[in-house]
Amino acid sequence: MDLNALIAQFGLIALFLGCFLEGESAAITGGVLAHGGFLPLWQVVIAIAAGAWTADNLIFYAGHRYRTHPRVIKLSQKRMLGRILRHVGDHPYVVTALFRFIPGMRILAPLALAHTRVSYASYAAITLVASSLWALFYATLGQAFAILLARLYGELEQREVIVIAGTLAAAGLLPLLIRYVRSRKGG
Repeated sequence: MDLNALIAQFGLIALFLGCFLEGESAAITGGVLAHGGFLPLWQVVIAIAAGAWTADNLIFYAGHRYRTHPRVIKLSQKRMLGRILRHVGDHPYVVTALFRFIPGMRILAPLALAHTRVSYASYAAITLVASSLWALFYATLGQAFAILLARLYGELEQREVIVIAGTLAAAGLLPLLIRYVRSRKGG
């Protein structure tokens, strides 16, 4: 099976998982792949939004369901989450709508919101819209990045698009790998 067929068969699943686990760089990678003609943009946006929405909702659910678990208690005692909790209390629905667009809030905000009056139904509906807009923004940003590179260096060949997409994906996974290695050394 050639690389084009692999991307066509597994690309959307990889984007879903990438946005579930990491976020922005996976979404931008999807836009680059759409620009390169590997995947239709509308499918990329749906896969990206679904991965982001699923992650947001699982974190919110876990934070709500397991709020008395020692790990959740330990996370909620972190200084950053304490600050977020203080601010979230005044405008939880605004935070629900906007946190996906704030770097570094992907895990902390849903955990903080799980301790507020926001119901799961409201959270799910608001984050569905926010994740969809976020996905459209970052997929479009990926396409714009690919267009800019094409204007600067001439039209990109498929293998160049694959290298760019792979580099973006690796850059997004690097922080996860570093965090994993550090947690293994510390524990």
